[in-house]
Amino acid sequence: MAILTPEFAQQFIQKTLKNLPYNVNIMNHEGIIIASKDNSRVGDFHEVAHGLLSGKMDSGVVTNKDRFIGTKPGINMFIDFKEKHIGVICVSGDPENVKSFAGFVKTSMETMLAYEIQMSKNQRAMGSAEKFLHYVLFEEDYNFEEATRLYDRYGIECSKLITMIIMRCSLRIDRDMVIRALASGNETHHKSIFIKGRNDDIIIMRNLDNNVNEGIRDYKEQVFSYIWDLEEKIPVELGENDLKYYVGSLQTRIDMYRTSYIHAQQIALYPRLSLNNKVVFFLDHIQDYIRNSVTMKLYNDIFSAFHSLFQGDEKIVMIETIKALDANNYNLVNTSKDLHVHRNTITFRLNKLKSTLNIDPLVIGSDRELLNELSHYLDKY
Repeated sequence: MAILTPEFAQQFIQKTLKNLPYNVNIMNHEGIIIASKDNSRVGDFHEVAHGLLSGKMDSGVVTNKDRFIGTKPGINMFIDFKEKHIGVICVSGDPENVKSFAGFVKTSMETMLAYEIQMSKNQRAMGSAEKFLHYVLFEEDYNFEEATRLYDRYGIECSKLITMIIMRCSLRIDRDMVIRALASGNETHHKSIFIKGRNDDIIIMRNLDNNVNEGIRDYKEQVFSYIWDLEEKIPVELGENDLKYYVGSLQTRIDMYRTSYIHAQQIALYPRLSLNNKVVFFLDHIQDYIRNSVTMKLYNDIFSAFHSLFQGDEKIVMIETIKALDANNYNLVNTSKDLHVHRNTITFRLNKLKSTLNIDPLVIGSDRELLNELSHYLDKY
C-alpha cells in the first residue's frame, strides 16, 4: 500500500497551502502528479520528479531555460519517510525566490505525513470505545449523527454526565506504563475511555454519576478518587510534578464532549494554574477562560475612557492592589499580608479607588466586578 496517497497529498495542499502565492505539485514514486493547487495538472507525468526518484537526475532545480515534460520552473525536493524517498514536492516559480519556501513546504509535508501515519496506526490498534472517542474529539468532518451511530454501534457505556481529563506526564514517566494502569482500573469500573492524544497527552473521558444533579455536586470528589486509585496502580514512586491533570467542563450531550476537551486544553495552556495544584479544574477558572476568550479591543471599547485615571507607578500599584483584593475576596487583612504592607495602606488605596470611581466594592457586588475587569484591562493595555 502506498504511503503517499492522493487523498493525503490533496488534503495537505488544501489545509496548508491554499492561500499561498505559489503553485505546489506533489508527485508519487512513479513521478505522477497526485495533488496540485492547479487541479488541471493532476494525473500528468512530471519528468523531473521521475528523474530524481529513478536516480537519473541529481538536481531538482528547474529554470526557464530547461525543458522537461510536465515541468515548470521551480524547486523540486524529495519527500522522505523513514529515510526513504517516497515522492517529490515541487514549488513552482523563480528558483531563487522559492528556494527557502520549498524547504519549509517539504519539512511541513514530511511532519504532517509522519503524524498522520502514526495516528492511523494508533486508530487501528484502538478498541471500539477508543475509536468512538477519537472520532468525537479529532474528526475534522465531525457529524453528530455519525457520532451517535458509532455510539450505538459500539455499544458505548456512558453515564449522563461526563468530563474530559487531560493527563500530562513528566519525561521520566513511561506513558505506556500509565496506559496499562488505566486499563487495569477499567477492568473493574468500566467508567473511563482513554486514548493517546497529541503531544503525548493522555485523554480520559471520565463517566460521572448517572444522576446529573448529584454528579455536578460531587464531581470533584469523584475525579480525585479516580486519580488516587489510578496512581496506586502505577508501579513507580511518583514525584509531585510527575503527573498533572486538567479537568474540562461537565457535559451531558455527545455533541458537547469535544467542548469539554477544548476547555481542558485551555487551562492546560497556562502553567501557572498547575504550579501549586496537581489537578486543575476548568470550572475553577471560568473568569480566566472568559478573559482570554475576549479580545482586548472589546475591553478597550468598554474602558478606553478610564485609561487616564491612573498613570505610571500609581497605575502599577492600583493594579497590584485590585488583583490581591480579588484573590482574597476583598478581605483587607489577607490582602495586606499578601502584599506585605500595612492594612492601613490597603485601606488608603481602596479609598482612593472608591473616591475616583464613586464605587464601593466592599458592599456592592457589581462595583467589585467593575473594578476587577478594569484592573485586567489596565494590566493588559
